[in-house]
Amino acid sequence: FEFYKILNEIKANPSLAVDSKITFNTDLSAERRVTIDRGDNAEYRFVINLGGEGVTLREADFDPTNSYKVVFADEYEDESTNLRKWGFVILKK
Repeated sequence: FEFYKILNEIKANPSLAVDSKITFNTDLSAERRVTIDRGDNAEYRFVINLGGEGVTLREADFDPTNSYKVVFADEYEDESTNLRKWGFVILKK
């Protein structure tokens, strides 16, 4: 229940509307990791591990100048910034 509650709260944001801006951030993507920015000024950032092994998120994934904070994640260890296989993290400014 909590999983769907959080998803519905995120989905209600206009930055994630069907017609909102979406950018595949090639600078932050890698072989097994995809980074997608959504909304004006990249209000949301999605980092998804598509590989069969974990990846470590870099400081640039969080872009400290934009003050990204984790709002939802799965298979993510906050302390080590390790995104396990098939995991994702949703960040918001």
